[in-house]
Amino acid sequence: MKQVIVAFGGSFNPPTNSHFSLAEQIYCNFEEVDCIMFVPVSDLYPKKDLLSAHYRVEMLNLVCKRNSHFKVSTIEIDSPVLLNSIETLRGLQEAYEDHEIWLTLGTDNLKVLTSWPGYQEILERFKCLVLERDQDDFNTIVMQDEILKKHKDRLIKVKDSIHSDSSATLLRNKLREGKSIRYMLPDEIYFYIKEKGLYTVVETSHNKIG
Repeated sequence: MKQVIVAFGGSFNPPTNSHFSLAEQIYCNFEEVDCIMFVPVSDLYPKKDLLSAHYRVEMLNLVCKRNSHFKVSTIEIDSPVLLNSIETLRGLQEAYEDHEIWLTLGTDNLKVLTSWPGYQEILERFKCLVLERDQDDFNTIVMQDEILKKHKDRLIKVKDSIHSDSSATLLRNKLREGKSIRYMLPDEIYFYIKEKGLYTVVETSHNKIG
């Protein structure tokens, strides 16, 4: 059996305790998982207040270098064009031929997965770890969609997934209001944000350093 790399995508703007807690839970709950690969979106991603990729990668690396089964991929950041999920997965599979690649996604994305470019290839080549969001029910979503139901063996619900109100948006807002966010994210990231003065003003990927 091949070992598995779990692709955990997101903006990580900033990375929070919830991201790392969930990643650790996935690693511990699936014995075939070799590592969790954080895949931050590129600066081309159309999201308001997106901090430069340089900072987001640095914050991820501060935590991942202290955990042997956490890694960071810059595959989307290094691309000259905005990649969609299937392109990212193909690239990771090519780079790690001796591993199986799994994708994490929330039930919010599961609901629209069959509208994504290359969704058929995603369901046929890559397993998906699904995290229930809000009041969503994984089984109901799958059974109400004929395509998802047909590929239900490729969809794995993450049991007892961590739910947290410590969203990145909440943390950014608190920082701009001058409020403390300590203990809502790892100390390494907290002190990095303080040192760099991040999120106290609207610092976007269009204001890159260097």
